[in-house]
Amino acid sequence: MRFLVAIAVLAVGLAGTARAQDEPAALVVNGQGVSTAAPDMATLRTGVLGEGESAGDAIDALSAGLDPVMAALAEAGIAPADIQTGSLQLSPVYDDNEVEPRGPGTPPRIVGYRAESLLGVRVRDLDALSGVIDRVVTEGANRLDGIGFGLADPQAAEDAALAAAVEDAMRRAAVMAQAAGRRLGPILEVTETGGGGQPMMMRAAMESDAVAIAPGELEIQQQVRLRIVLAED
Repeated sequence: MRFLVAIAVLAVGLAGTARAQDEPAALVVNGQGVSTAAPDMATLRTGVLGEGESAGDAIDALSAGLDPVMAALAEAGIAPADIQTGSLQLSPVYDDNEVEPRGPGTPPRIVGYRAESLLGVRVRDLDALSGVIDRVVTEGANRLDGIGFGLADPQAAEDAALAAAVEDAMRRAAVMAQAAGRRLGPILEVTETGGGGQPMMMRAAMESDAVAIAPGELEIQQQVRLRIVLAED
C-alpha cells in the first residue's frame, strides 16, 4: 500500500513539473497612466457652530444659525439631494483660565457647550460657486472646511488614464525584453491595480464682495499590471 501511495505522489509531482516546464517564460511589468480634465463640479464643506451655557442653548444657537444657511442654499438653486450633513457634534467647553489648581481626579470646570454641524454641499455649476460661498457666509455659516473639485462623469478621463497605463506597461516591457535579448509574445494577463482623481491645483482668495475660486485641473491616475510571454528572439 505504501508503495502505491509513493507511486501516486511521484506521478503527481512529475505532472506538476511537466506543467511548469510547459508554461512559457513570462515578464510581469507595471504601468501607470495619467489624464487631466477640468472639473465641472465642486463639493463645499461648510457649517455652523453655536455656543450656549447649556447643551440645549448650544443646540438652539446651532439651529438658529443653520436654518438661514439652508434657506440660502435653496435660494441659490442647490437641490436637497446635493446637501448632506457630514457631522453633528455637541461638546463641552472647559474653563481655560482656572486660577485655583484642581485636586487629584477633579475634572476641569465646564463653562458652556458647543454644537456644530458641517454640511457637504455639491455645487454643479462652478460659475455659481463663489456666489454660493458668499451667500451662506452672509447668512450665518461660520465654518468653511475646504472645497473638493470633481467630475460629474469621470468615465472618459478614467478610460484615458487606463489606456495610457497599458501603453506605459507595454513600453516598459518592450525595453526590458530588448535589453534581455528577447521579444514580447502574447499578453497572458492584464490586471487593474489602482487609480483615482487628485486635484492638481486649488487656491482661493478673498475679494471685496465674493470669493475668487481657481479650480485648476484634476489629475486622474490609473495603474495596471501585465503578464506577457517572453519569447526567444
